[in-house]
Amino acid sequence: MPASPILAVVTGSLAAGQYQVVCTYTLPDGRQTGSSDPVAITLTSGQALNISSIPQAGGITNVYIAPAGSSVYQLAVSTTATAAVWNSSPDALGVDLLDFAEDPLPQGATIIAAWKGRMYAAQYFPADNQTAIWFSKPLGFHLFNLAADFILVPGQVHMLTATDVALVVGTGTRIYAYDGASLAQLADYGVTPGWHDVRDDGKTYFWSTRGLCAAMPFKNLTEGYVSVAPGVQAGGTIVQQGGRKRYLVALRQGGSAFNSYV
Repeated sequence: MPASPILAVVTGSLAAGQYQVVCTYTLPDGRQTGSSDPVAITLTSGQALNISSIPQAGGITNVYIAPAGSSVYQLAVSTTATAAVWNSSPDALGVDLLDFAEDPLPQGATIIAAWKGRMYAAQYFPADNQTAIWFSKPLGFHLFNLAADFILVPGQVHMLTATDVALVVGTGTRIYAYDGASLAQLADYGVTPGWHDVRDDGKTYFWSTRGLCAAMPFKNLTEGYVSVAPGVQAGGTIVQQGGRKRYLVALRQGGSAFNSYV
């Protein structure tokens, strides 16, 4: 996100009142970042707005102004310069800023998945033993509202994987389905850390602490036939060979079988 610019008063003809300014960047692919923190200044009659220290990141910076009596930020200028003066009617302002105060993907998010036009990112907080799953704005995969757009899951999330009807969330001790409104538990056991979820023929397959599972609907495909140590890390994929299709999982040895035979 850009830093905030600096505001000062110069001679001009703007209406008296408080003016607020924020900046955004236009990324090379055309996306717009979230905004800087707003800065404000109060003008009296016969004054105009000087905007300096406009942040630059090697491209275009957009300067948005909320004029006197308004809380809506509108585009004043898109520039590669570090300073500008605004002394025009509010009618000269451009498009509204729709992504005010949005955040970037938080540092510390380690599990990421795309589902239903949003990006989901899981961040574990060890002190609370819970995970926040942040989700982006619709089709704005780089914009997050960390104050409002999240769900909390007990334990550490090791897997986020998309299905047609739900985002499957796997922690070390539970498996859940998130339908966009609520979180429902699918199993009272969890998944092995790693990258083992794979989609094939309309279903998603993944490795749990009790073997191979499919979703949605959720079903454990191996629990009734075999019990093996689930490993402490897993990588899985679909292998097609000799006219057959198999799920192949590679495990880093460890863990305990849920129904071991001695």
